[in-house]
Amino acid sequence: MDGETLQRMANQVQPLQPRGLALVFIVVTSILMAICTIIVLMRIYVRAWMMRKVRGWAWDDTFAVLAYVSFPPSLLSSLSVFFSYSPS
Repeated sequence: MDGETLQRMANQVQPLQPRGLALVFIVVTSILMAICTIIVLMRIYVRAWMMRKVRGWAWDDTFAVLAYVSFPPSLLSSLSVFFSYSPS
């Protein structure tokens, strides 16, 4: 098989529609993403602005932000299992 044949075959595949547990997975991860975003933004605000004279930014804050940064790509990659893009 050559590349053009594979591309034609891939473009003929219909995107999956999430149902059942797949839909539950999408809803739960989206809600958790929103909650995590709010919590991390509040932590950054408190540590960087409100407590900068008392305690300030520490190594645990850095690791909390780094852990959060890895969450959206993992969410997007798992959602890409359910949705696909095929050019017209």
